[in-house]
Amino acid sequence: FIYICYKNSVFCFIYNMISIQEGVEQVISEQPIMADFLARNLITLRSLAKELQSEVERVTKKPCSIPGITMALSRLSKDLSVAQSRPFVADSILVAYPIREYVLSPNQRKLVDALYRRIATQADHFFNVIIGNQEMVVFVNERYAYLLEDMLQANLCFTELAGISIRFSEEYVSEPGAIHQILQELSWHQVNVVEIISTYTEVTLMIPKEEYP
Repeated sequence: FIYICYKNSVFCFIYNMISIQEGVEQVISEQPIMADFLARNLITLRSLAKELQSEVERVTKKPCSIPGITMALSRLSKDLSVAQSRPFVADSILVAYPIREYVLSPNQRKLVDALYRRIATQADHFFNVIIGNQEMVVFVNERYAYLLEDMLQANLCFTELAGISIRFSEEYVSEPGAIHQILQELSWHQVNVVEIISTYTEVTLMIPKEEYP
């Protein structure tokens, strides 16, 4: 609290100063790869503290010592390690292949709805739609692609994609970093994720054929 007296009046201002710990956590939260290194103990804390000192001081708006930042990194490293110690467990994993990706205009949504009603009656169909402000993307089994091409004016983007659908428990919805664990593993193995299709308890990753084992 800061009190200022002016002409027999006292004004009270609340000034929230960010602690070194909070500053370090904010800086690291903006660098996912660095957070992963911390969780895996793959980096020297004092060296990292020297590297981050100016950024932490910018966030906290005060001088921050190297030992103080190192201590904050040590605490954060332990917290991140605990968070990573609980691996992501999927309820089920389904793979659909080969899948084609088409780009359409959002104005063609009614035709896409009609197409879905035709395909939905087929066994083992794969049909996902992402609707944006300027375009709409449709993913469909290759064997049903002719229906889309006959009914719609669509631009073919990718052929022979693999759709990996991962279903998980509802408890992961409120757990920070759950989906990140999946994407992180793919990133470490240099797997290119073309699109991510997400619902409440399911995420589908579209990857090129050559990157699917």
